[in-house]
Amino acid sequence: GKVRKLDPSDGSTVWTSADFGDYAHGLACDPDGYVYVGPDDGKVRKLDPSDGSTVWTSAAFGSEAYGLACDPDGYVYVGTYDGNVRKLDPSDGSVIWTSADFGDHAYGLACDPDGYVYAGLQDGKVRKLDPSDGSVIWTSADFGSSAYGLACDPDGYVYAGLQDGKVRKLDPSDGSVIWTSADFGSSAYGLACDPDGYVYVGAYDGKVRK
Repeated sequence: GKVRKLDPSDGSTVWTSADFGDYAHGLACDPDGYVYVGPDDGKVRKLDPSDGSTVWTSAAFGSEAYGLACDPDGYVYVGTYDGNVRKLDPSDGSVIWTSADFGDHAYGLACDPDGYVYAGLQDGKVRKLDPSDGSVIWTSADFGSSAYGLACDPDGYVYAGLQDGKVRKLDPSDGSVIWTSADFGSSAYGLACDPDGYVYVGAYDGKVRK
């Protein structure tokens, strides 16, 4: 239930946050460097990047906060176990909107450079949401496996890591699949993109792949 800030030069611990009581599932950073964490208690916390102290704690959403993402304007999005996505005000954690109930766990969240929001759910589909109101712009094909990890590259392409051990690159205009990776034989939980567009995937087997 703790968050740790690591020094990028050597991986040493700069600070450790308070203990939030249980698993820290979701993590995100906004453009100003503030850190957001979603623990098992269903509350989102904003942390000061200088020392890890809590700036605010959101209301309890009644369900574990799995997915977190920040858009280019600093707004915070949280995907919860109950299948909803919420947009939060970064100044105080208040809810701006709540999406439709997608009926399944919202595991992965990502924002593209234009601020659109992508949600990966246990039903095996990825949804693109309008940041103004949370309405669904498109829903991808059913990949037949939970969409755990999501990331967007600098050009706005979307990457989905699934329980089936594969990563898929999606077209942001319509959610169609551009390519599917090899089967890594282990669930693809964590995804990230670097400034050059390379994709990194952390899998259940304890390995990271570029």
